[in-house]
Amino acid sequence: TLPLVIITIFSFIAILAIALLFVGCGKSEEAKVEAKDAAKSEPVAKVENSLTFSSEAISGEGFTLSYVEAVKHNMQAGDKKYTAMIIQLANYDRGEGSWHPNPKENGQYRVTVNFSAPSGQELKAGTYNVAGKMAEEFYLSVGIEGMVDGKTKTVGLYNGQGSGEIISIDDKTISAKIDVKDEKGTTITATFTTSYTKSQF
Repeated sequence: TLPLVIITIFSFIAILAIALLFVGCGKSEEAKVEAKDAAKSEPVAKVENSLTFSSEAISGEGFTLSYVEAVKHNMQAGDKKYTAMIIQLANYDRGEGSWHPNPKENGQYRVTVNFSAPSGQELKAGTYNVAGKMAEEFYLSVGIEGMVDGKTKTVGLYNGQGSGEIISIDDKTISAKIDVKDEKGTTITATFTTSYTKSQF
């Protein structure tokens, strides 16, 4: 009977070892899932909201950024559909309107920043160049608009240099920075983190 007892003991130990192995594997898989979920929920890297600009037509002297909004749009250029994030950086808010209005009073200024993805791709973290092509590359377009002496003036950054960067983006928030200039002496530098909405169009 002694050999039978020994065999029984070894069988019990073997079963226990196998059970512990499965439990360990289960915990390992759970740890992987938890790590994956943690990566998904990692918050967007936040940067301070700031904006400085200057140009021949619109001086940024004394400008204080007080309003930031972003809207994600489905756009189309010719037969190419693409996604764009349009951000308004301004020293006045939208008031009671459903969108951010054009400047209406002297001293009201806004910079419009447009990050756009190539057709068929999504917006993502990375560099967007002002020298790129809309709907074909990860492209950045930037413009300044302001009311000066009772007249609305606009400055588009054409033939510009520099780039923008989406630092991070999730399904609710975007964090980005831009640093661009052109041959006419226009300069725009900004950083921002803001929640965004999705256009119905």
